[in-house]
Amino acid sequence: NLLLIVVDTLRADALDDTTALPFFASLAERSLVFEQAMAPAPWTVPSMMALMTGRYPSSLDPEGRGRGWPNGFAEARPLHSAVPRLGELLSAAGYRTAGFVKNPFLTGGLGLGRGFDVYERVFGDTAEHGSAGQLVNAALRWADAIQRPWGGAAALPVAERSAAPRDRSAPAPWFLYLHFMDPHVNYQPPATHLPTRARGYAGEIDGRASTLQRMIAAQPEPAAADVNQLKDLYEGEVSYLDEQLGRLFAQLGAQGLLGADTAIVLTADHGEQFGEHGGWLHGDIHRENAQVPLMLLGPDLIPERRSDPASLVDLLPTLGHLLRLPSLSVGDGRNLLAPDASSHIEAVHTEYGEQSRLTGPRFSLLVKVDGQTSLYDSYADPAEQEDIAMSHADVVAEMLKAMKAHSNRPPLDLPAQPGDSAAAGTGEVEL
Repeated sequence: NLLLIVVDTLRADALDDTTALPFFASLAERSLVFEQAMAPAPWTVPSMMALMTGRYPSSLDPEGRGRGWPNGFAEARPLHSAVPRLGELLSAAGYRTAGFVKNPFLTGGLGLGRGFDVYERVFGDTAEHGSAGQLVNAALRWADAIQRPWGGAAALPVAERSAAPRDRSAPAPWFLYLHFMDPHVNYQPPATHLPTRARGYAGEIDGRASTLQRMIAAQPEPAAADVNQLKDLYEGEVSYLDEQLGRLFAQLGAQGLLGADTAIVLTADHGEQFGEHGGWLHGDIHRENAQVPLMLLGPDLIPERRSDPASLVDLLPTLGHLLRLPSLSVGDGRNLLAPDASSHIEAVHTEYGEQSRLTGPRFSLLVKVDGQTSLYDSYADPAEQEDIAMSHADVVAEMLKAMKAHSNRPPLDLPAQPGDSAAAGTGEVEL
Protein backbone atom coordinates (compact mmCIF):
# COMPACT_ATOMS: atom_id res chain seq x y z
CA ASN A 1 0.00 0.00 0.00
CA LEU A 2 1.02 3.62 -0.44
CA LEU A 3 -0.06 6.66 1.56
CA LEU A 4 1.09 9.93 0.00
CA ILE A 5 0.58 13.06 2.09
CA VAL A 6 1.31 16.43 0.51
CA VAL A 7 1.02 19.55 2.66
CA ASP A 8 0.48 22.71 0.67
CA THR A 9 2.85 25.59 1.53
CA LEU A 10 4.81 23.77 4.25
CA ARG A 11 8.34 25.16 4.38
CA ALA A 12 10.91 22.69 5.63
CA ASP A 13 12.02 24.67 8.67
CA ALA A 14 8.44 24.87 9.96
CA LEU A 15 9.04 21.39 11.43
CA ASP A 16 12.18 22.33 13.34
CA ASP A 17 10.39 22.81 16.69
CA THR A 18 9.84 19.12 17.40
CA THR A 19 8.55 19.67 20.95
CA ALA A 20 5.48 21.51 19.61
CA LEU A 21 4.80 19.00 16.82
CA PRO A 22 4.66 15.50 18.30
CA PHE A 23 3.26 13.77 15.22
CA PHE A 24 5.81 15.23 12.81
CA ALA A 25 8.61 14.51 15.28
CA SER A 26 7.52 10.90 15.71
CA LEU A 27 7.19 10.33 11.97
CA ALA A 28 10.63 11.83 11.34
CA GLU A 29 12.20 9.55 13.95
CA ARG A 30 10.85 6.52 12.09
CA SER A 31 11.56 7.76 8.56
CA LEU A 32 14.25 8.26 5.99
CA VAL A 33 14.42 12.06 6.02
CA PHE A 34 15.86 14.12 3.17
CA GLU A 35 17.12 17.33 4.73
CA GLN A 36 17.65 19.09 1.42
CA ALA A 37 14.55 18.19 -0.59
CA MET A 38 13.52 20.80 -3.13
CA ALA A 39 10.32 21.54 -5.00
CA PRO A 40 10.54 21.65 -8.82
CA ALA A 41 8.57 24.93 -8.76
CA PRO A 42 7.55 27.36 -6.01
CA TRP A 43 3.80 26.96 -6.46
CA THR A 44 1.25 24.19 -6.55
CA VAL A 45 0.31 23.30 -10.12
CA PRO A 46 3.72 22.84 -11.78
CA SER A 47 5.15 21.30 -8.63
CA MET A 48 2.38 18.71 -8.34
CA MET A 49 2.47 17.95 -12.04
CA ALA A 50 6.19 17.29 -11.62
CA LEU A 51 5.67 15.11 -8.55
CA MET A 52 2.94 13.04 -10.22
CA THR A 53 4.86 12.50 -13.47
CA GLY A 54 8.52 12.58 -12.42
CA ARG A 55 9.08 15.35 -14.98
CA TYR A 56 10.41 18.84 -14.41
CA PRO A 57 8.07 21.71 -15.35
CA SER A 58 10.31 22.51 -18.33
CA SER A 59 9.74 18.96 -19.64
CA LEU A 60 5.98 19.21 -19.34
CA ASP A 61 5.71 22.84 -20.52
CA PRO A 62 8.94 24.01 -22.17
CA GLU A 63 7.59 27.51 -22.77
CA GLY A 64 6.08 28.12 -19.34
CA ARG A 65 8.73 26.34 -17.25
CA GLY A 66 6.62 26.52 -14.10
CA ARG A 67 5.73 30.20 -14.42
CA GLY A 68 2.81 31.75 -12.56
CA TRP A 69 -0.54 32.55 -14.13
CA PRO A 70 -0.87 36.34 -14.35
CA ASN A 71 -4.40 35.96 -15.74
CA GLY A 72 -5.56 33.17 -13.48
CA PHE A 73 -6.82 29.72 -14.41
CA ALA A 74 -7.47 30.77 -18.01
CA GLU A 75 -3.76 30.11 -18.63
CA ALA A 76 -3.78 26.59 -17.19
CA ARG A 77 -2.47 23.86 -19.47
CA PRO A 78 -3.55 20.32 -18.62
CA LEU A 79 -1.06 17.48 -18.53
CA HIS A 80 -0.53 15.97 -21.96
CA SER A 81 -2.54 12.77 -22.26
CA ALA A 82 0.54 10.78 -23.30
CA VAL A 83 2.48 11.57 -20.10
CA PRO A 84 2.03 8.76 -17.55
CA ARG A 85 1.22 9.84 -14.01
CA LEU A 86 1.25 8.17 -10.62
CA GLY A 87 -2.48 7.50 -10.30
CA GLU A 88 -2.83 5.69 -13.60
CA LEU A 89 0.46 3.82 -13.24
CA LEU A 90 -0.64 2.40 -9.89
CA SER A 91 -4.14 1.72 -11.18
CA ALA A 92 -2.65 -0.25 -14.07
CA ALA A 93 -0.62 -2.21 -11.52
CA GLY A 94 -3.83 -3.27 -9.77
CA TYR A 95 -4.04 -0.69 -6.98
CA ARG A 96 -7.25 0.73 -5.59
CA THR A 97 -6.64 4.45 -5.89
CA ALA A 98 -8.13 7.47 -4.15
CA GLY A 99 -7.21 11.14 -3.94
CA PHE A 100 -8.73 13.77 -1.65
CA VAL A 101 -7.53 17.34 -2.07
CA LYS A 102 -8.32 20.75 -0.63
CA ASN A 103 -6.59 22.93 -3.22
CA PRO A 104 -9.07 23.89 -5.98
CA PHE A 105 -6.23 24.12 -8.51
CA LEU A 106 -5.78 20.35 -8.34
CA THR A 107 -9.14 19.69 -9.97
CA GLY A 108 -10.74 21.43 -12.91
CA GLY A 109 -9.46 19.41 -15.84
CA LEU A 110 -5.68 19.54 -15.33
CA GLY A 111 -5.52 15.77 -15.54
CA LEU A 112 -3.97 15.07 -12.14
CA GLY A 113 -6.88 12.82 -11.19
CA ARG A 114 -6.59 10.50 -14.17
CA GLY A 115 -6.32 6.88 -13.09
CA PHE A 116 -7.92 7.37 -9.68
CA ASP A 117 -11.01 5.38 -8.75
CA VAL A 118 -11.99 8.27 -6.51
CA TYR A 119 -10.58 11.77 -6.90
CA GLU A 120 -12.35 14.71 -5.35
CA ARG A 121 -11.96 18.12 -3.83
CA VAL A 122 -13.18 18.15 -0.24
CA PHE A 123 -15.26 21.26 0.28
CA GLY A 124 -15.79 23.25 3.46
CA ASP A 125 -12.93 25.42 4.68
CA THR A 126 -10.24 25.76 2.03
CA ALA A 127 -7.10 26.57 4.01
CA GLU A 128 -8.41 27.89 7.32
CA HIS A 129 -10.24 26.85 10.50
CA GLY A 130 -11.19 23.15 10.24
CA SER A 131 -9.75 22.41 6.80
CA ALA A 132 -7.35 19.65 7.86
CA GLY A 133 -10.00 17.93 9.96
CA GLN A 134 -12.42 17.90 7.04
CA LEU A 135 -9.82 16.23 4.79
CA VAL A 136 -9.00 13.66 7.46
CA ASN A 137 -12.70 12.87 7.81
CA ALA A 138 -12.98 12.25 4.06
CA ALA A 139 -9.95 9.96 4.15
CA LEU A 140 -11.37 7.99 7.08
CA ARG A 141 -14.70 7.54 5.31
CA TRP A 142 -12.82 6.10 2.35
CA ALA A 143 -10.73 3.88 4.63
CA ASP A 144 -13.93 2.55 6.19
CA ALA A 145 -15.39 1.90 2.73
CA ILE A 146 -12.47 -0.18 1.48
CA GLN A 147 -12.84 -2.48 4.48
CA ARG A 148 -16.17 -3.50 2.96
CA PRO A 149 -16.89 -5.06 -0.46
CA TRP A 150 -16.13 -2.85 -3.42
CA GLY A 151 -19.74 -1.70 -3.62
CA GLY A 152 -19.12 0.54 -0.61
CA ALA A 153 -16.18 2.29 -2.24
CA ALA A 154 -18.03 2.69 -5.52
CA ALA A 155 -20.74 4.62 -3.72
CA LEU A 156 -18.33 7.41 -2.76
CA PRO A 157 -18.65 10.73 -4.63
CA VAL A 158 -16.40 10.71 -7.68
CA ALA A 159 -14.93 13.68 -9.51
CA GLU A 160 -12.65 11.76 -11.88
CA ARG A 161 -12.79 7.99 -12.35
CA SER A 162 -10.42 5.66 -14.13
CA ALA A 163 -11.58 4.84 -17.65
CA ALA A 164 -10.21 1.29 -17.42
CA PRO A 165 -12.48 -1.01 -15.36
CA ARG A 166 -10.93 -3.96 -13.58
CA ASP A 167 -11.91 -6.90 -11.46
CA ARG A 168 -12.58 -5.53 -8.01
CA SER A 169 -13.51 -8.81 -6.38
CA ALA A 170 -9.95 -9.76 -5.46
CA PRO A 171 -7.97 -8.07 -2.66
CA ALA A 172 -5.63 -5.41 -3.96
CA PRO A 173 -3.16 -2.92 -2.52
CA TRP A 174 -4.35 0.65 -2.16
CA PHE A 175 -2.94 4.09 -2.92
CA LEU A 176 -4.29 7.06 -0.97
CA TYR A 177 -3.20 10.61 -1.86
CA LEU A 178 -4.13 13.42 0.54
CA HIS A 179 -3.38 17.08 -0.21
CA PHE A 180 -3.81 19.37 2.79
CA MET A 181 -4.10 23.16 2.46
CA ASP A 182 -3.09 24.09 6.00
CA PRO A 183 -0.89 26.13 6.43
CA HIS A 184 -1.62 27.98 3.17
CA VAL A 185 -3.07 31.50 3.48
CA ASN A 186 -5.59 32.24 4.93
CA TYR A 187 -3.56 31.72 8.09
CA GLN A 188 -6.50 31.15 10.45
CA PRO A 189 -5.98 28.15 12.72
CA PRO A 190 -8.61 27.04 15.22
CA ALA A 191 -8.47 29.21 18.33
CA THR A 192 -7.15 26.27 20.36
CA HIS A 193 -3.96 26.32 18.27
CA LEU A 194 -3.11 30.02 18.48
CA PRO A 195 0.41 30.49 19.88
CA THR A 196 0.62 32.46 23.12
CA ARG A 197 2.21 35.51 21.49
CA ALA A 198 -0.56 35.64 18.87
CA ARG A 199 -3.22 35.89 21.57
CA GLY A 200 -1.77 39.18 22.80
CA TYR A 201 -1.52 40.80 19.37
CA ALA A 202 -3.61 43.97 18.97
CA GLY A 203 -2.97 44.87 15.31
CA GLU A 204 -4.98 44.40 12.13
CA ILE A 205 -3.41 41.19 10.84
CA ASP A 206 -6.06 38.45 10.92
CA GLY A 207 -4.42 35.92 8.61
CA ARG A 208 -6.56 36.61 5.55
CA ALA A 209 -4.87 37.08 2.18
CA SER A 210 -6.71 40.36 1.64
CA THR A 211 -5.41 41.78 4.93
CA LEU A 212 -1.89 40.68 4.08
CA GLN A 213 -2.08 42.36 0.69
CA ARG A 214 -3.24 45.61 2.30
CA MET A 215 -0.33 45.43 4.73
CA ILE A 216 2.16 44.97 1.90
CA ALA A 217 0.67 47.85 -0.08
CA ALA A 218 0.65 50.20 2.92
CA GLN A 219 4.01 49.27 4.44
CA PRO A 220 6.96 48.40 2.20
CA GLU A 221 8.69 47.35 5.41
CA PRO A 222 5.91 46.03 7.68
CA ALA A 223 6.11 46.42 11.44
CA ALA A 224 7.85 43.57 13.25
CA ALA A 225 4.72 42.87 15.29
CA ASP A 226 2.67 42.34 12.12
CA VAL A 227 5.25 40.02 10.60
CA ASN A 228 5.47 38.06 13.86
CA GLN A 229 1.70 37.72 13.88
CA LEU A 230 1.73 36.25 10.37
CA LYS A 231 4.41 33.77 11.42
CA ASP A 232 2.52 32.88 14.59
CA LEU A 233 -0.72 32.24 12.71
CA TYR A 234 1.15 30.08 10.21
CA GLU A 235 2.74 28.21 13.11
CA GLY A 236 -0.70 27.67 14.62
CA GLU A 237 -1.93 26.07 11.41
CA VAL A 238 1.06 23.70 11.38
CA SER A 239 0.27 22.78 14.98
CA TYR A 240 -3.36 22.07 14.08
CA LEU A 241 -2.24 19.98 11.10
CA ASP A 242 0.07 18.01 13.39
CA GLU A 243 -2.89 17.15 15.60
CA GLN A 244 -5.09 16.10 12.69
CA LEU A 245 -2.40 13.95 11.08
CA GLY A 246 -1.96 12.28 14.45
CA ARG A 247 -5.70 11.53 14.44
CA LEU A 248 -5.53 10.19 10.88
CA PHE A 249 -2.65 7.83 11.66
CA ALA A 250 -4.20 6.65 14.92
CA GLN A 251 -7.47 5.67 13.21
CA LEU A 252 -5.84 4.15 10.14
CA GLY A 253 -3.59 2.18 12.46
CA ALA A 254 -6.57 0.97 14.47
CA GLN A 255 -8.11 -0.27 11.23
CA GLY A 256 -4.97 -2.22 10.39
CA LEU A 257 -4.13 -0.07 7.37
CA LEU A 258 -0.67 1.12 8.45
CA GLY A 259 1.12 -2.16 8.88
CA ALA A 260 4.48 -3.25 7.55
CA ASP A 261 2.97 -3.57 4.07
CA THR A 262 2.28 0.17 3.81
CA ALA A 263 4.75 2.75 2.53
CA ILE A 264 4.29 6.37 3.62
CA VAL A 265 5.53 9.55 1.96
CA LEU A 266 5.09 12.98 3.53
CA THR A 267 6.17 16.08 1.66
CA ALA A 268 5.01 19.53 0.49
CA ASP A 269 4.50 21.13 -2.90
CA HIS A 270 6.49 24.27 -1.94
CA GLY A 271 7.29 26.49 1.04
CA GLU A 272 6.30 30.00 2.10
CA GLN A 273 8.06 33.32 2.70
CA PHE A 274 7.61 36.06 5.26
CA GLY A 275 9.61 38.92 3.79
CA GLU A 276 13.02 37.23 4.09
CA HIS A 277 13.94 38.38 0.59
CA GLY A 278 11.37 41.10 0.16
CA GLY A 279 8.52 38.82 -0.86
CA TRP A 280 5.43 37.26 0.68
CA LEU A 281 3.43 34.08 0.12
CA HIS A 282 5.41 31.99 -2.41
CA GLY A 283 6.57 33.95 -5.42
CA ASP A 284 10.32 33.40 -5.78
CA ILE A 285 12.94 30.64 -5.73
CA HIS A 286 14.78 31.30 -2.46
CA ARG A 287 15.14 28.43 -0.03
CA GLU A 288 12.14 29.37 2.11
CA ASN A 289 9.93 28.73 -0.95
CA ALA A 290 11.84 25.91 -2.61
CA GLN A 291 12.85 23.63 0.27
CA VAL A 292 10.24 21.14 1.47
CA PRO A 293 10.06 18.31 3.99
CA LEU A 294 10.47 14.81 2.56
CA MET A 295 9.99 11.74 4.75
CA LEU A 296 9.81 8.14 3.54
CA LEU A 297 8.66 5.31 5.77
CA GLY A 298 8.32 1.77 4.52
CA PRO A 299 9.49 -1.82 4.39
CA ASP A 300 13.28 -2.19 4.57
CA LEU A 301 13.83 1.56 4.95
CA ILE A 302 16.28 2.44 7.71
CA PRO A 303 15.42 5.61 9.65
CA GLU A 304 18.19 8.11 8.99
CA ARG A 305 18.82 11.63 7.70
CA ARG A 306 20.42 12.36 4.35
CA SER A 307 21.79 15.72 3.27
CA ASP A 308 22.22 15.07 -0.46
CA PRO A 309 19.86 17.14 -2.62
CA ALA A 310 16.58 15.50 -3.60
CA SER A 311 13.72 16.68 -5.78
CA LEU A 312 10.05 15.84 -5.92
CA VAL A 313 10.70 14.56 -9.47
CA ASP A 314 12.70 11.79 -7.78
CA LEU A 315 9.61 10.35 -6.11
CA LEU A 316 8.33 8.26 -9.03
CA PRO A 317 11.52 6.25 -9.61
CA THR A 318 12.04 6.02 -5.85
CA LEU A 319 8.53 4.64 -5.37
CA GLY A 320 9.16 2.27 -8.25
CA HIS A 321 12.01 0.83 -6.21
CA LEU A 322 10.13 0.85 -2.92
CA LEU A 323 6.96 -0.75 -4.34
CA ARG A 324 8.87 -3.04 -6.72
CA LEU A 325 7.08 -1.55 -9.73
CA PRO A 326 9.50 -0.88 -12.62
CA SER A 327 6.68 0.91 -14.46
CA LEU A 328 7.14 3.86 -12.10
CA SER A 329 10.78 4.34 -13.07
CA VAL A 330 10.06 7.08 -15.59
CA GLY A 331 10.81 10.76 -15.90
CA ASP A 332 13.69 13.09 -15.13
CA GLY A 333 14.38 11.99 -11.57
CA ARG A 334 16.59 9.40 -9.94
CA ASN A 335 15.95 6.54 -7.56
CA LEU A 336 16.88 7.93 -4.14
CA LEU A 337 17.04 4.38 -2.76
CA ALA A 338 19.55 3.03 -5.27
CA PRO A 339 22.60 1.48 -3.56
CA ASP A 340 24.88 4.33 -4.63
CA ALA A 341 22.30 7.12 -4.40
CA SER A 342 23.75 8.90 -1.37
CA SER A 343 27.27 8.87 -2.83
CA HIS A 344 26.26 9.65 -6.43
CA ILE A 345 25.07 13.17 -5.67
CA GLU A 346 23.28 15.26 -8.26
CA ALA A 347 22.13 18.87 -8.08
CA VAL A 348 18.39 19.48 -8.47
CA HIS A 349 16.49 22.20 -10.31
CA THR A 350 13.70 24.56 -9.34
CA GLU A 351 11.99 26.41 -12.21
CA TYR A 352 9.74 29.45 -12.21
CA GLY A 353 9.41 30.90 -15.68
CA GLU A 354 12.55 32.90 -16.39
CA GLN A 355 13.86 32.23 -12.89
CA SER A 356 15.98 29.14 -12.20
CA ARG A 357 17.56 27.57 -9.17
CA LEU A 358 20.17 24.83 -8.96
CA THR A 359 20.63 23.28 -5.52
CA GLY A 360 23.79 21.29 -5.00
CA PRO A 361 25.10 19.56 -1.89
CA ARG A 362 26.79 22.75 -0.68
CA PHE A 363 26.11 25.64 -3.07
CA SER A 364 22.87 26.96 -4.52
CA LEU A 365 22.77 29.15 -7.62
CA LEU A 366 19.81 31.41 -8.36
CA VAL A 367 19.20 33.13 -11.70
CA LYS A 368 16.52 35.82 -11.59
CA VAL A 369 14.36 37.29 -14.36
CA ASP A 370 16.93 39.95 -15.26
CA GLY A 371 19.67 37.34 -15.55
CA GLN A 372 21.30 38.33 -12.26
CA THR A 373 22.99 35.39 -10.55
CA SER A 374 23.33 34.80 -6.82
CA LEU A 375 25.32 32.06 -5.12
CA TYR A 376 24.78 30.88 -1.55
CA ASP A 377 26.63 28.48 0.73
CA SER A 378 24.01 26.13 2.16
CA TYR A 379 26.26 25.10 5.05
CA ALA A 380 27.37 28.52 6.23
CA ASP A 381 24.32 30.52 5.15
CA PRO A 382 21.13 28.42 4.98
CA ALA A 383 18.98 31.58 5.12
CA GLU A 384 20.63 32.80 1.88
CA GLN A 385 21.54 36.25 3.12
CA GLU A 386 25.09 36.59 1.72
CA ASP A 387 25.61 36.40 -2.03
CA ILE A 388 29.10 34.96 -2.63
CA ALA A 389 28.96 34.79 -6.44
CA MET A 390 31.74 37.36 -6.88
CA SER A 391 34.20 35.37 -4.79
CA HIS A 392 33.32 31.96 -6.28
CA ALA A 393 33.28 32.64 -10.01
CA ASP A 394 34.44 29.08 -10.76
CA VAL A 395 31.51 27.56 -8.89
CA VAL A 396 29.08 29.90 -10.64
CA ALA A 397 30.52 28.95 -14.05
CA GLU A 398 30.16 25.23 -13.38
CA MET A 399 26.61 25.57 -12.07
CA LEU A 400 25.58 27.76 -15.00
CA LYS A 401 26.96 25.08 -17.30
CA ALA A 402 24.77 22.48 -15.56
CA MET A 403 21.75 24.79 -15.84
CA LYS A 404 22.39 25.24 -19.57
CA ALA A 405 22.65 21.49 -20.12
CA HIS A 406 19.36 21.05 -18.27
CA SER A 407 17.66 23.72 -20.38
CA ASN A 408 19.02 22.29 -23.63
CA ARG A 409 17.95 18.69 -23.10
CA PRO A 410 15.70 17.28 -25.86
CA PRO A 411 11.97 17.95 -25.43
CA LEU A 412 9.53 15.12 -24.78
CA ASP A 413 8.40 13.45 -27.99
CA LEU A 414 4.67 13.86 -27.49
CA PRO A 415 2.00 13.51 -30.18
CA ALA A 416 -0.39 16.35 -30.91
CA GLN A 417 -3.67 16.07 -29.08
CA PRO A 418 -7.07 17.67 -29.67
CA GLY A 419 -7.63 20.85 -27.72
CA ASP A 420 -3.94 21.31 -26.98
CA SER A 421 -4.41 24.83 -25.69
CA ALA A 422 -4.93 26.66 -22.45
CA ALA A 423 -7.84 25.30 -20.43
CA ALA A 424 -10.81 27.59 -20.13
CA GLY A 425 -11.88 28.84 -16.74
CA THR A 426 -11.39 31.53 -14.19
CA GLY A 427 -9.64 31.66 -10.87
CA GLU A 428 -7.14 33.45 -8.73
CA VAL A 429 -3.41 32.92 -8.97
CA GLU A 430 -1.83 30.95 -6.14
CA LEU A 431 1.37 33.00 -5.88
